[in-house]
Amino acid sequence: MPQASRCSNFPVICGVSAIKIMMKKFLVVDQNYLRCDELAERLESDRGLVIVFPDIALLEMLKSDKWKSTMKGSLLILSRYPRRVHVSISIGVAIKREIREKRSSNGGLIDREVTKWFRELLNEVAADVEGEKTKVIADRILAIQQQVAIDELDHVSNKLRLEKIMSTLEPPVLSKGTIKRLRSGKITEHERREIISTAAPFVLEIFFQQADFLENKKKSFLKQKPAILRYTYSRLWLCLSWIARGGFEAAKGTTITNDVIDQEYVITATFFDGILSKEKRVSEAFVDLSGILA
Repeated sequence: MPQASRCSNFPVICGVSAIKIMMKKFLVVDQNYLRCDELAERLESDRGLVIVFPDIALLEMLKSDKWKSTMKGSLLILSRYPRRVHVSISIGVAIKREIREKRSSNGGLIDREVTKWFRELLNEVAADVEGEKTKVIADRILAIQQQVAIDELDHVSNKLRLEKIMSTLEPPVLSKGTIKRLRSGKITEHERREIISTAAPFVLEIFFQQADFLENKKKSFLKQKPAILRYTYSRLWLCLSWIARGGFEAAKGTTITNDVIDQEYVITATFFDGILSKEKRVSEAFVDLSGILA
């Protein structure tokens, strides 16, 4: 499997003209949507539909011992349309690149090298053969699973990071009255977005300190709507969701990890035209984040 690489600006990916790109609709597909009949129907009926396959989606397929059958079943529908599938880099990679280059990943999430590799894998799935690309995964599966466990499935770290962000949602950002209204379900969509926007600078300041950003560069950087801004909105959305539901302290690490993985799809989708998901909370998070970014 090739490593994620920095790609060129979005309008020229794969040699397609900017005009043609603008006529297409790029939708991120959630793991739970890959086997749905609706996906096949939409791809067949809408020739302008292009699927964005997040890096995390492939990693999710490979985390179990039955990865071959899982992968084949999940990729069967997409294997009929390999030229209409693009692979995006992970949000973590995007953020690291932003820290290094001090500019937004907006417009550069498609990885052309990995997309080419993945399309060849889809061709193997379509032909029902265990070809070169499948064998490459087989040779590296243990290393891949170990890396996934470290990077994505560290339940303790995932909960601690979210807990740290949760701590920013205290007075004066959130009053006791607001928290009470959150838990009673009386906060409007507009209010929820306002809370996220108000709390975001407190979280972003932690990032800016760690990334050694110059004070006069912060504003222009955020205007580019970078991945770190979208990540911040996403995590604050999760925090508000947990406050509304209650029970964060007692929540299992696996539950928090599932939330975090879901948000990887949501954040990626905000760089494109939407998301295909069966999860109501995923769709709601996408609508809220898109509304704030707009």
